[in-house]
Amino acid sequence: MSPDVECGICYWRYNSGRRCPRELRCGHTFCESCLATMAGDAKVVCPLCRHPTAVPGGEVRGLLPVDEAALGRLVSAGVPDAESLSDDEGPESPCQHDIDGDRAPSPRSRSGKVWKSFKRFCNKVIGNESRPDCMTNEDMRDIVIMASYLM
Repeated sequence: MSPDVECGICYWRYNSGRRCPRELRCGHTFCESCLATMAGDAKVVCPLCRHPTAVPGGEVRGLLPVDEAALGRLVSAGVPDAESLSDDEGPESPCQHDIDGDRAPSPRSRSGKVWKSFKRFCNKVIGNESRPDCMTNEDMRDIVIMASYLM
């Protein structure tokens, strides 16, 4: 996936929901979810240039403008808006089932990230992807996440 359509912190694709691209005063853009996490002490320090942006009360949605150019790039790239899907789940696939009858790990935990990467990798191998013969940056990131967890 192109860096123009994904958050530089979490690497999730922007959308018009929780991953809405928000612009800091320095001009750098990150998703609303990551900025809300960083806004705990009434300011967000840009991870790229260290420029502080005041966010009183941690209210990212009301205070930081939407980066309309980033949303436009999503449309230009032909990326569907995934607002209706959870950020942590994709469409139903053969790999999307419970582990030994239990619920899958928490999506925010390390094992949850590995599980999510494994599901996407399964979809790639099984052929549920639109271009199964092509490895994307996201596919490579999934492999790295799985490999680092196994080490």
